[in-house]
Amino acid sequence: MMCICCDAKIELLNFNNENLVEEEEVFRKEVKVNPTTKSNYIAHAGQNMWQNGLVDMVSAGYGSTLDGNQYIIAVCDECLRKKTMTGHIAYIGDYVTAIDAKDEYYRNARTAWRRYNNIDNLLNN
Repeated sequence: MMCICCDAKIELLNFNNENLVEEEEVFRKEVKVNPTTKSNYIAHAGQNMWQNGLVDMVSAGYGSTLDGNQYIIAVCDECLRKKTMTGHIAYIGDYVTAIDAKDEYYRNARTAWRRYNNIDNLLNN
């Protein structure tokens, strides 16, 4: 996958020596059953491990002219950092550790987002 901002390469990681083919993983979308909860979920490329970036599925919601469309996108780590601190991306936390209002990166990212979006709103009025 290539970063949507700068075209940096984000590599699919293969720790188990499986025969993973990037194209097949990117376009994979299959319904699986969680053995514990017996509930269905969609397996997709975002659930794989990727080096130096984020790869995940995004869906266009109601109101978009593309509503219902689903995409696999990639953003490199460097662009994520830059776009977070310019307010283009909203950092909302970390699923590994608890984030609270005292977290400096969270506070700085939220301030950047607020500034960027408020300036945009002022310019459009």
